[in-house]
Amino acid sequence: MNKIINTITIILLLAFPLMAQEKGENKDIYEVSYVLHTVQKDQTLWRIASIHYKKGNLSEIIANFNDIKDVTDIEIGTDLKIPQLEFYRVQKDDTLESISEKFFKSKDNVEYITRFNKISGSGTLKIGQKLNIPVLVRKKVAEVEEAEKEEEATEILKDLKKKEEKQKNEIKVDKVESEQETLSEIPEEEKIEEPDVSIKEEVKPDIDTRIIKQESEKDKPQIKDLETVKTEVKSENTITEPEIKGAQKEVDIETEPEIKQENIENTEEPELGIVKNPKPIGKDVKNIISEMPKGKTLAQQRIEGYLKESEIAPTLAEHGFENVSVASEGDFISITYENRIYRHETKAIEEVLNISAPFIDKQKNILIIPQNRGIPLVSVIKSTVSPPLYTIASKNKSNSPGFTASIETHTESMKKYGNPKLNSPAFMLDITIEPQFKAHFGSHRESIATQFNLAPTADLNLWKGMSILGQMIIPIQNEFGEEDDYWRPGILAANQILRLPFKTFVSTTAGYFTENRYGIDMEIRKYFFNGSLYLGADGGYTGYASYFKGNWQWEDVDLLTGTANAGFRLSPFDLVLTAKYGKYLEADTGWRFEMLRQFGELDLGFFAIKTDIGFNGGFTISIPLFPPRYIPTGPIRFGPSKNFSWEYRYRRTTKEAIEYKTGNSIDNFIEHLNPAYVENQLKDYQ
Repeated sequence: MNKIINTITIILLLAFPLMAQEKGENKDIYEVSYVLHTVQKDQTLWRIASIHYKKGNLSEIIANFNDIKDVTDIEIGTDLKIPQLEFYRVQKDDTLESISEKFFKSKDNVEYITRFNKISGSGTLKIGQKLNIPVLVRKKVAEVEEAEKEEEATEILKDLKKKEEKQKNEIKVDKVESEQETLSEIPEEEKIEEPDVSIKEEVKPDIDTRIIKQESEKDKPQIKDLETVKTEVKSENTITEPEIKGAQKEVDIETEPEIKQENIENTEEPELGIVKNPKPIGKDVKNIISEMPKGKTLAQQRIEGYLKESEIAPTLAEHGFENVSVASEGDFISITYENRIYRHETKAIEEVLNISAPFIDKQKNILIIPQNRGIPLVSVIKSTVSPPLYTIASKNKSNSPGFTASIETHTESMKKYGNPKLNSPAFMLDITIEPQFKAHFGSHRESIATQFNLAPTADLNLWKGMSILGQMIIPIQNEFGEEDDYWRPGILAANQILRLPFKTFVSTTAGYFTENRYGIDMEIRKYFFNGSLYLGADGGYTGYASYFKGNWQWEDVDLLTGTANAGFRLSPFDLVLTAKYGKYLEADTGWRFEMLRQFGELDLGFFAIKTDIGFNGGFTISIPLFPPRYIPTGPIRFGPSKNFSWEYRYRRTTKEAIEYKTGNSIDNFIEHLNPAYVENQLKDYQ
């Protein structure tokens, strides 16, 4: 009986694998198709994604597919699996199931689409959304199991080889120890006078010790170098006290009024000492006023030829201001100009007043209208009587003389009575050097990763509101990847800005932007409550483009992005609160909130981001650069950029609310000339 049972058992055991195999051969499964890529020297995931997908921003897919936790820690020689992808743009009435049916001939493979696009199982699709569709390979269960068995067998063989080598090493050690024991048992007189084997074997641990010591000492310079890098980075961003004193000394010397001895020619009345038609420049006019005869009003002296309002425009132009025009109407004299000689716009307003005041009757109010590219920005009124005249320019209810500013430009008097503009900026080329800095702290591989570039920028003015901007990025120091180690173009764009009625600005830009995007962008903004509140929107239609080692790579323009935004200023504190909602470069949708405080020329802000792919936050800072005044040099002007700007994100591996920059935002165009900010900056002006 037992023999019969054993026979039946053996037959079943032999038949079961055959049945399972026959059943498995009739069943198919899917696997994501991939190719292997061996990591070479200096290759990053971004560069690898650019090689295989022509898009560096798909590096996260490679990281997830290979279960890489730290994207900065990839060893040379590592074999990465690069999943094969197709790209699909969502059409009307598309669903995850219909797309799965279209690509995989089955509605059951939705999980592959959601896995490669960060979409939840019940996620909704948007028309125009770009999806990454993995290429699937159909395999039979038996083939997959066989491959798994082969992989397991390979691992087992590797383990066996390691164990075998370990046993061989142990046998060698035992053999040496036994020889040492045998030698110790031989009498002294029978020992051969040869180098003692035990001594040789004792030297071996010493050599190993030295090697270990050398290897440990090799690590020390690396740690020292890292500390040196930290010190260097810190020193680059720290201004020493002597430098501060030196800079302050230079500023004091520069702002000191120069005293020039003018040749004074006497008129027919030498006893009065009246001077005919002087041409004072800058603050020198104060010295001339001190020499003027007593007992006569400015109006009387102007009639006699001492001071003339007509000399204001030539004097400002000679000082270096552009697009200068002056108009006189009743109790007001209006002065409009464009500033490219002072870093800060409120400093330019002060200098215009210093130069113009001696030519103007003290009973007149002065209207200052700064421009940019020939477009008036704001109106600044210095009122000389109480209560201030021309109150339409501001909602300021003060009844004392002083400054008021308005988002209105009040150019009516300029159109009626203004003289022709002097010193036109048309076809003037400005070449500036902009420093660029990027850093990230707290990586598993490095405590800090930094990048420093210089970006020479050429800006050519053509006509009113129109400019062409070209930029080249020169790497100085880089720890962020191979793609940033080479000279490459920065922003290459043409921009037209218009000022429309009802305090509305429109900016349109076409060209190549940051974040490897090219196309067209438009921004619109309308101001309310004298600039204390604004509402705006921006949108772009762009495509991917990159430049690497002399080669351009690009795709069709296919991505539509846009946001709506609003900002509110707390005037007493120069604090600006902004909110933005819209669709960004990673096709994610969400919010960005920011709080920005202006400390004179220094801007410091903090922001938080929340979109449907995650959360992030960080800070922004804008620091003015030396010098505060530039020297006019003719049609081609050289100098540093006005400020250094930096945005730091807490998480650098995520891509929430990424936006390109065109170099022509309305914020930058207006240049710190919000009416409330101007009033705060000029309140101590005498």
